[in-house]
Amino acid sequence: MQIKYKLKKHLSYLPCRFILGVIGHSRELSPEVNPKLLHAVENEFGSIEDILSAQAFLDTPESYFREMGNRSLSTVMIVLEQGGAYTDLHHLKNDTIKVEKQFLDPPNGRIFNINPGTVGTYGLCLASHKSTGSRQDMSTYAFGFHPHLFDFFKAETYYERVMRWRDDQMVLMERVEAENRFPEYTEASRIAKFEELVRTLPKSDVSVELMADKGSMELQS
Repeated sequence: MQIKYKLKKHLSYLPCRFILGVIGHSRELSPEVNPKLLHAVENEFGSIEDILSAQAFLDTPESYFREMGNRSLSTVMIVLEQGGAYTDLHHLKNDTIKVEKQFLDPPNGRIFNINPGTVGTYGLCLASHKSTGSRQDMSTYAFGFHPHLFDFFKAETYYERVMRWRDDQMVLMERVEAENRFPEYTEASRIAKFEELVRTLPKSDVSVELMADKGSMELQS
């Protein structure tokens, strides 16, 4: 327990900015985002700094159609004015669930699927409450001069790093690039925005080590 406390303390030193990746019915996001959704986001998270333009959600996984109905889907990025630390990611996920529940379309289910992200010198990390397909989700972080594991205490909650920050720019994680994953986050103009967000953060002297993959850790053990 003492180790986990120390790791949580280290994680809380690493600042980041918060974003929300929203996937939803195209008619609700394009050409303008549903104002009721924006109002709900502001009520839950505070002021919105920017909204990145809507994109068609191409090659939509079948699971989204099952949850949201067989309709065309789009995606937008909402940049929050609020910042914090990477340890806040699981709190953000709980809050996005509250927002999603305000927009249901029986019998199809959700109108919006909202995934929170943290953007900083560790890169772009996303949270989801379930594994998807063959994704090897991340459930541990490693920070400091030596890799350490940090358990977020919720086995059903998964975290994945999409990009790392290196040489003053965002670089795709090898697995993401090789498998052409997360196209809604990796379009050039959106990456440029993420890089801009990192540069707004105060300098941190916390050394950042590679994230530990739960699957690879099990293989090593």
